[in-house]
Amino acid sequence: MFISPEEKLRNLIAQHGERVLVEAFNNIMKERGLAVAAGRPAHRADTGDPDLDRMLNDLYDLWSTADDDMKGWIKVQFRRAFPDDVVGEAQKKQKESLGQASAG
Repeated sequence: MFISPEEKLRNLIAQHGERVLVEAFNNIMKERGLAVAAGRPAHRADTGDPDLDRMLNDLYDLWSTADDDMKGWIKVQFRRAFPDDVVGEAQKKQKESLGQASAG
């Protein structure tokens, strides 16, 4: 029975996920010295939370196309939005919840 290339790709996506398949494809293209397909970047967040995915993807897209001045501006904005004390508190809470989960 003939299975079309599209159907094979659909099966691979269903089995491994879109992001993994795109990364594998891009790696093979690079190994062969071929241009990576244009369009959607290979890196896409897949946290399961659409809002978080959008924020991570936006940050990644900004960073990946930025010059040094823009990257400096992004760093400043990120530090202003998430000061060290806020990040530290979040990390502390995360460690506590992980400790409770492993103890329970």
